[in-house]
Amino acid sequence: MSNWLDSSQQQAKKILGDKAKFPDEKPDMDKSQDDYHKAADAFDDARSKLEDAIQDFENAITTFENGLKSNRAAYEKEDFGLDRKSKDDQKKIAQATRVFMDFFARIQKRVDDRYKEIEELQKHAIQLRKYTAPKNLI
Repeated sequence: MSNWLDSSQQQAKKILGDKAKFPDEKPDMDKSQDDYHKAADAFDDARSKLEDAIQDFENAITTFENGLKSNRAAYEKEDFGLDRKSKDDQKKIAQATRVFMDFFARIQKRVDDRYKEIEELQKHAIQLRKYTAPKNLI
């Protein structure tokens, strides 16, 4: 008799008598329970790693965004070696600045999209956090 069935088999013996016979355990349920514990622990570990990876992803995007803003600010003020007092140069500076501002805006849109994706990932991670595997199935 395996440990996990002892209680039920003892109760059944009281009903059936001491000569009662029970089927062999197939598969080994103690091993199955151990495998379940390992899988549940692996799931918990994977969930924690996923949460850490999402946070690392968000931190990397924030760092990138801060760099993007710094570069955008530098290009907004840049005269590209031209004379801001010259009307012709002012026009060229404005046109070149617009090229860069459009570029930075496109990149900022991608960054904003990544933040939205991270928010969704965090929602899923929260749902995973709510799931707690019972310690024992038996």
